[in-house]
Amino acid sequence: MTKKNLTILIVCIVVFITLCLVALGIFLGIHFNKKNNFDINVYIDGEFYSVTPYDNNFVLPTPPDLVGANFVGWYLDENFTKKINNVKDIKMLYNSKDKTIYAKYEYYKIVINFVVDDVITEVLVIDKIEDFKELDTPSKENAKFLGWFLGDNRIDKYSCRDKMNKFAKYNLQAVYCYHEYFQQVNTATCEQDGEDYKHCIKCDENFDIKQVKAFGHTAREQIDFDDLEHFNYCERYQQCGKKFNIQPHIFDDYANYDYCSRCNHITIEAPIEGSAILKEQMVAREKITDFSNVPNKPNVKGTLDMIAVNIGQGDCIFIKFPDGKSMVMDSGSAFGTSNNYDKLEEVLNKYKISTLDYLFITHSDYDHIRYIEKMLKNFAVKNVYIPRVSDDHKGSTYQDTITAISKATYLENGVIQKTKVRYNIHDFQIAGKSWRMRCYTYLKKDYPTITKAETFSPTIPNVKDTGDIINSVSPICLLEYAGRTIVLTGDSNQYNESYLVNRGVFLGVDADVLKVAHHGSKTSTTANFLASVKCEYALISHGGMYGHPTEEVLQRLDDFGYKAIYETMGDGNIKVSVSYNGTLNIDAQNSDNKDINDKLYMFRLFTIEECCLNYSNKEDISLVIDLIA
Repeated sequence: MTKKNLTILIVCIVVFITLCLVALGIFLGIHFNKKNNFDINVYIDGEFYSVTPYDNNFVLPTPPDLVGANFVGWYLDENFTKKINNVKDIKMLYNSKDKTIYAKYEYYKIVINFVVDDVITEVLVIDKIEDFKELDTPSKENAKFLGWFLGDNRIDKYSCRDKMNKFAKYNLQAVYCYHEYFQQVNTATCEQDGEDYKHCIKCDENFDIKQVKAFGHTAREQIDFDDLEHFNYCERYQQCGKKFNIQPHIFDDYANYDYCSRCNHITIEAPIEGSAILKEQMVAREKITDFSNVPNKPNVKGTLDMIAVNIGQGDCIFIKFPDGKSMVMDSGSAFGTSNNYDKLEEVLNKYKISTLDYLFITHSDYDHIRYIEKMLKNFAVKNVYIPRVSDDHKGSTYQDTITAISKATYLENGVIQKTKVRYNIHDFQIAGKSWRMRCYTYLKKDYPTITKAETFSPTIPNVKDTGDIINSVSPICLLEYAGRTIVLTGDSNQYNESYLVNRGVFLGVDADVLKVAHHGSKTSTTANFLASVKCEYALISHGGMYGHPTEEVLQRLDDFGYKAIYETMGDGNIKVSVSYNGTLNIDAQNSDNKDINDKLYMFRLFTIEECCLNYSNKEDISLVIDLIA
């Protein structure tokens, strides 16, 4: 090798070594200067206290300064067996999966944190539990002190020592009430002065108390069915209690129930002869009051939920009122081997219903009462509304239903009460806080007689179908909340629809949602009725039998400008919600397409397919399609 070549080789080797040293330096620099994130887990007396992130080039942090606690040392494990003695120990974490160091503390003092609104306002350190004394109550402007709490448990100077051995493991709090949830109370009557104050629902304190003057009587006519008398009463009757100009009811007996001939209202409803329901169990319906007695603006900020349950061929509606009360109207279903009752119970369980305020039976058809008996076994029911028909007029199911109602009970304030029973007869109202349900049916003089031996109706002369009379006893109800109205119809038909329209009970009604009567039968939902209630949305409960819903009804709904139609068969459960500000929302489980024109198209297409089965060639089928479409 020449001298020149040797020189070149030496230079190359030097350059290579230099590059390697530079690369190694860069690597080591990156390696040792890379910031690594650690979690610092702090344990006090063996109990986990807190966790904080830390990032500082493998340099151990300064131990947190905890009042009353002594720092023992840093550890690599939560069992405190591997103590960190030097920087090399912590560098071991670089390639480990668990980049956590543990700070071990021991309390040598007892620390009490005074927490007000999640803010520590004072810290007290004492030497031992025996030194704990009754604490001074921190003052807080415009608030009431409710006491000292450890978690959810209230403590005092006596129970404190028994429940705690180390304050450090608890969060001692001073709890206050700022009266965020209250109701306005006015004790003033028309006869004497009173107080106007706010009552806190949380702590039961009365505050902002002011003296108010007497109001003076303002008379309003009232019919009191409990006292069986007419009287004028003060509008502030609940506070005042003043009645005047009292007149008694004048009673006449009319077909198994009493009514007052002076005011033409039913006062006491007695059971039909031979009924399983005892006369003592029958009660007068709610006081008949002016149907305008519910304010326009709701006084509860709740939501009204109504669900048409996909019960099969039949009707079943669940209602959760905004004040917490609940109702089931009818219980389907007529046919099928599937247990459709489970669908109803699923809805009731979802709303955590164990006691129903109202069970409403519109009429006695099997497809409306099938599961009533089962409901009464599984749920407590306070009030039952039933049609006035003879127990034996139709089949064993209705007889069993009446027997089950007669035995039904519910628990109230620890006392077993008999379920109250009312007949669906004459106009009546069910109402709560900010909602009401106005129900209209035949007046006493027009109410049909329905027994097994005889069926007669003063308003349906020469009717041949007993079922028409039975269906026509279904009340038509207007469910109202927050400016919205839902029309509920049972199996009402052309007879009671025209009867109520002619009576003018729907004058001025501008409704929103219609539960179409009788599963969409062509003998219901007449044009005159649709013109009277003026809804925009419709829902139909049916199981696809008997040709329901009919094309005639769908066409009428389309003619009257309905925006959408919902059907339990296909759409599943249909939920109608009304919020306290009047927002209306309709939601179905399954189908997204609720357009009436599309449903009419599908109905006609199905009809075409059925007709085409009777023809043998394409020319004839084409002709039929042209004729029907």
